[in-house]
Amino acid sequence: MGKIGLLAAAVALGVAACSWPTDTQTKGVADSGAVLSGTVHTDEDSPPDYWFEYGTTAEYGSSTPHRSSGSFWPYGDVVQDEITGLHEGTTYHYRLCTKGAGAGSCSGDLTLGTTSGQDSVIGDGVVTPPIAPDFIRRKVTVDAHQVDAPVGTGQPKATGTAAEGESSQHAPDTGAVTCLRVDGNRATIGFLAQSAYALPGTDPGQPRLIFIEDNGATGDRFGSRDVTDATSCPAATDADFEDIETNGELFPPIVSMGNFVVHDHT
Repeated sequence: MGKIGLLAAAVALGVAACSWPTDTQTKGVADSGAVLSGTVHTDEDSPPDYWFEYGTTAEYGSSTPHRSSGSFWPYGDVVQDEITGLHEGTTYHYRLCTKGAGAGSCSGDLTLGTTSGQDSVIGDGVVTPPIAPDFIRRKVTVDAHQVDAPVGTGQPKATGTAAEGESSQHAPDTGAVTCLRVDGNRATIGFLAQSAYALPGTDPGQPRLIFIEDNGATGDRFGSRDVTDATSCPAATDADFEDIETNGELFPPIVSMGNFVVHDHT
């Protein structure tokens, strides 16, 4: 039901306040996990809770933790959460639900299909501490998937996008993934960083490598550097996760907000 329909239903039922979700979708799907997203709305004077329900049938059976959104009427809050531990090559049902002080609702039933036989890296996060000034926070987003299984010593093909920036007030450098190497809980992602300020067609992109170390819900590590060839992905080493210098300050490469999921199919 759309926003107008939900409001009309609330009036008809005499409900003073309600919350509802829209635009539910997947942002990344891999062999064993996915990133679910949507928009939470409310006409209440306090933010509602939201959660995603999922399972192999429309009865779901599993859900993400209940979290508080930042949604206040008339604005919507874009929310997301990651689900992991899924089976490869399997269809899953999912929906976004919300509930505040008044009535709540869930989105319609949606489905996604996990991949099979692919290495992948999905997720996003803030690498510098939350207490750091907003203009020097390093924000990273990766949605990278292997296209072909590795053959011999050749690098596997990859698809997806990556983005890296140091400010929420400016769009980050973003670009198409050019290579992906996954070794256990570590991944190397090559991409062409297209400047947000470049005129269309004038900037071919700076080849960069992003390094992700997946340590569960907390403690992920991040590193990055410029390269001359983003189509070659070396294995990540400890040296790729050194302290990050931003505006003259050193920050540990720990993801302080967000989560990355590295999936090694082998």
